[in-house]
Amino acid sequence: MGQDNTQPKIVLNPKSGLVIKANTAACNYYGLVEEQIINQPLNDLGQIDFLTRLPNRKLFLDRVQQALLESQRAGKVMAVLFIDLDRFKPINDTLGHHAGDQVLKIVAKRLQGELRKEDTLARIGGDEFVVLLKSIKKLTGIERVADQMLKQLLKPFVLSEGEVNLGGSMGISIYPQDSHTVEGLLQKADLAMYRAKKNGRNQWSFFQSEMDIETQQRFKIERMIRKGIEKDLFEITFNPIFNTMDHKLYALETEISWGASNFGYKHEIEAILEVASKSYIGLNLCQWQVKRALMWLKEMVSSAPDLTLIISINPVFFRDKNIVEWIDYNVTKYNIDPQKLVLSLPPACLNIEMLDVTKRVTELTDTGIKVIVEEFGSQGASLFQLDSLGLSGIKLMDFNLSTALSQVNRRNEKLAAALLAFAGQLNSVIIVTGIATQEQLSFVQSQHCFLMQGLFFGEKIVEKDLELSVLQMNEKMYYLVSDDEDYDCYS
Repeated sequence: MGQDNTQPKIVLNPKSGLVIKANTAACNYYGLVEEQIINQPLNDLGQIDFLTRLPNRKLFLDRVQQALLESQRAGKVMAVLFIDLDRFKPINDTLGHHAGDQVLKIVAKRLQGELRKEDTLARIGGDEFVVLLKSIKKLTGIERVADQMLKQLLKPFVLSEGEVNLGGSMGISIYPQDSHTVEGLLQKADLAMYRAKKNGRNQWSFFQSEMDIETQQRFKIERMIRKGIEKDLFEITFNPIFNTMDHKLYALETEISWGASNFGYKHEIEAILEVASKSYIGLNLCQWQVKRALMWLKEMVSSAPDLTLIISINPVFFRDKNIVEWIDYNVTKYNIDPQKLVLSLPPACLNIEMLDVTKRVTELTDTGIKVIVEEFGSQGASLFQLDSLGLSGIKLMDFNLSTALSQVNRRNEKLAAALLAFAGQLNSVIIVTGIATQEQLSFVQSQHCFLMQGLFFGEKIVEKDLELSVLQMNEKMYYLVSDDEDYDCYS
């Protein structure tokens, strides 16, 4: 009887000591992979990134440490470059991880081609690459290398699945001026990379000392947020939105503020919200806000059964994979009609990968919760993107509208009208913010938009005055809004 070649044969390779499957058609692929491993010296097995064949984090840190010692002895300058690929995640999401692996291999080859033999390129995880430049004579040399590497990342990537486009953001730290340690150089290059991303991506940035100051300030504010949540120092304020068509309160928008007893912290609230939009602690703060708002909505059901609550959520919370399940659980817990809850997304939420945004908006809408986007007319979303998201409404950015209407200028008036018309074509609900004068109110009404918010209608409402204020609002509207003309309301 002939030998059965379908069964793998187990052998001990005398060179490497590895147990491998060999001499079988069923294991050809694995045999090739194992051969690559076997042909590597044993001391490289834990130091090489298997996908790109570049040094991994461990080997890179070893080489930086060695370069530091050489630079100290010779009085030379060296640099660490931290590179993060832009728009890489959608490739894995849409084309699959095989396509993502192809891209990483091409990236490694392109970047390596811009370096000298004495330099080191490494992949330290995901889509993050780092570079060690030794014996630097001029800063212009670093800039030239950085420019060339970014140009390589902007070239199209031709894959078997199709052509894709990326880009990269790069941070640069220098020995000896930025740090004398391996960890310090890597950390500061990382900080500089985030500055490059913040400034628009597809660029590089040198580390600057104020970045350290910014980091310390951020940690201070994160501690302040934790203390505020633990000791219940935050409060909710309510900003009314009126329907000037029927002279009634349409909704209340919630905002986070410091409590009255924390006067010394009031000037910090903008900085707190800025940090919360980017730090993981922002997820905890947003959860606190949602729970507090739902509690108040439950309290108001008897006195204002038609009241709608709008909650602006930050990008960190919106990115969380459990957001839909968490909100649905708490809406049920507080016995809230989901139709009375609207989540408002700032533009930064739309900077998340498109598939993730669409998926979350669809899942939230399926629960009955409405989703709108705020600051329409600013950065963060194209008209085509907004049209494809299935949003329930738009809040127009008050800066654009207020600026245009505060100047008696026919051209500005036309621009504001065009902005309102764009919004009207995309969504059935349009909320115009920043209304401060009767002139602005009349203009917006003439454009067939009637949901409005702003100082013209009064100050924000604090928690303790909420119930009384809601009862008085509809009566107050009859005195504020003229009823001379009749319009059709988009909403």
